[in-house]
Amino acid sequence: MWVANIVQSKIKIAELSRDPTVLAFVNENITGDVASLGLRYSGKVAFQLPAVLEWLDALQRGKDKLPNWVDRRCVFTRRSMEQASSEMTAQQKIRELNGDRILNLCGGIGVDDAAFARCFKEVVSVEMDEEVHELALVNMKKLGIQNIRRVLNEAGQFLEDESETYDWIFADPDRRESGKRFVQMCDCSPEIIPLWSLIQNKSKRQLIKLSPLYPLEQLEQELPGIYRIEVVAWKGEVKEVLAYCETGYSGEVSRKAIELDPYQSFKGKPAANKSWAMPDKTYFYEVHPSLSKSGLASSYAESIGTEVLISNGIYQQSDQLIPSFFGREFIQIHRSAYSRKKFDQYLKDQSIQQANLASRFFKWSPQELKKLHRLKDGGRDYFFFFENSERKPYFIHGRKLDDIG
Repeated sequence: MWVANIVQSKIKIAELSRDPTVLAFVNENITGDVASLGLRYSGKVAFQLPAVLEWLDALQRGKDKLPNWVDRRCVFTRRSMEQASSEMTAQQKIRELNGDRILNLCGGIGVDDAAFARCFKEVVSVEMDEEVHELALVNMKKLGIQNIRRVLNEAGQFLEDESETYDWIFADPDRRESGKRFVQMCDCSPEIIPLWSLIQNKSKRQLIKLSPLYPLEQLEQELPGIYRIEVVAWKGEVKEVLAYCETGYSGEVSRKAIELDPYQSFKGKPAANKSWAMPDKTYFYEVHPSLSKSGLASSYAESIGTEVLISNGIYQQSDQLIPSFFGREFIQIHRSAYSRKKFDQYLKDQSIQQANLASRFFKWSPQELKKLHRLKDGGRDYFFFFENSERKPYFIHGRKLDDIG
């Protein structure tokens, strides 16, 4: 298949992007099917078609993540785009960042650099991959940014040689290698922990971007100086874990859950997990994934007065509707102890053959439950399965607020 072969091109996209003929081809075919274009134009154009199609493929894949960059026809490969921050998450990083100078140890194609350039007088950005470095140089010209100094070097070597200090140091270690995705800092490049004392000696504050799967309790133990951890989501999916650190800080660590679209946030500290066996309430809630990941679900429940149904606080309920609840809201139609026979009878009585399923602390996954009860996916009915504090299985039947009647 043509798409599978284009990544093997050794022609540099950065060079090709300067060719007016190439740019015209990309503009004309920006929404075209890449595989079909490969077949249609093979041997019929003067430029290296596989490399241009690789760029075009990356632009199409990046239209939601990097919309302004795509409009400006910035250059990146699929892999470098996947590793980069989105424009939305890059803007989130600079909400509390400012100063004269920031050092980015993992420059990439320059998405975070472009955001940093708005709130720092100078951005120094280090990148060890020569091709990615060249892509970033082209992008800064396309975006008209002049206060970024790019350096082709390895992060550790740059830190050892650097005599200057910075207000902030940022790092987003590469978590992808040979088709694999890593979570732990020790598996990423550069490896941050061995460089940490050097990083803190050369900066007042530090910001480290990590995998959405990174264990937060472990993170607090690994990096001295953490004062806040942010869990950042976009359109309901957790995208980044951000560790804000300060040289010499040894106080408590706060956490913040953030949804960027539409913006909503909650800041606090994890509360002790607890659950109660309570009567049914009118409204049922499933907290936002960023609240769940940040360990703030129970703290959020305490702040708004909802009742927690399971120990981590992900499922909650109330008699009065909570305005702008940070998560999903449902009318609670029915709650009952679960057994296969009892649930099958309930489905039959309600004439339900299609539903959306979720489970927490339950012996079966949603996929297994659908197969077990012969349910199709989708529809207006939602079922949530869980075990209470006494390890007894329950299910809740709900519908969205605008889908009652």
